[in-house]
Amino acid sequence: MDFEEQGICATCEGGKLDSKTFLCVPERNSRITYDYRCDNACWEIYYSNDVNVFSDIYTNGRTVTARQVAKIPFYSTGAGFGNQAALVEIQQYSISANAYEYYKLLSDQTQNTGNLTDTPPAAIIGNVRNVNDATEKVVGFFGATGVSKSRIFIDKRQYNTAFKYLMLGRDPNLEPDSQPMPPLFELRPPMAPCVVSANRTPLRPEGWGL
Repeated sequence: MDFEEQGICATCEGGKLDSKTFLCVPERNSRITYDYRCDNACWEIYYSNDVNVFSDIYTNGRTVTARQVAKIPFYSTGAGFGNQAALVEIQQYSISANAYEYYKLLSDQTQNTGNLTDTPPAAIIGNVRNVNDATEKVVGFFGATGVSKSRIFIDKRQYNTAFKYLMLGRDPNLEPDSQPMPPLFELRPPMAPCVVSANRTPLRPEGWGL
């Protein structure tokens, strides 16, 4: 799990953001996309879909070092925004031998493919079944595990890199500032709230260091 500072909380395609409902209001013949700044602190949450399995059969209880556990892209909100830090949470699960065999096979067939040394595809059989149809092939494994977590705060200001992943896939395009006009006589553009979801939070993550 990766927490990244987010500066844009709303995007409207072919319209503008309503300052009261925070919904996009379409404008006739407009093809412009406008982005709107967050009205307060906001963090984007990214999840990894990689399966990273390791057998401790030969470690004999010793500490495992120098094993890559994740690849963290260098995210950037875009021009004019800081995004100077990230917080990465690493979770380690203790699983059974049967669960290891299942996830190892899943990893080999979905992530480690395309080499001459790859093993031929085999049926990925877990412990989940369709009780109404025994012939249906079901992918899944159900089990209870122990888990340990560690959070690492990364200060991006110490790194210089040209390889950045823009959160929007492009630089933000902010709605230009404008003076109050009838009928609403409001200052524009408005700022958007950071709406809580599985991928976004306005709550400062535990371990955030800036």
